[in-house]
Amino acid sequence: MAASSVARPAPLTAYLTVSALIDLGTWVLLLPGFRATRGWSSLEIGWANGSYFVVNLACQVFASALGMFVGPPVWGIIADRAG
Repeated sequence: MAASSVARPAPLTAYLTVSALIDLGTWVLLLPGFRATRGWSSLEIGWANGSYFVVNLACQVFASALGMFVGPPVWGIIADRAG
């Protein structure tokens, strides 16, 4: 198979852009309005959104460290088996 016919994965920036737009739409545009119609106060909405972002940030830092620790050996094994 020619090298030019091999599918390349999408760049990381494309993934991050889509992920950021989904987060923006969900946590900034949709959920606060939904919660307000359910009787949440502005303070409760702010705490809920802020808590999500803090936990999300902590999980991303942890996942990055875990990926750097476990990732290279795992990808080496996958590459060896793929041929």
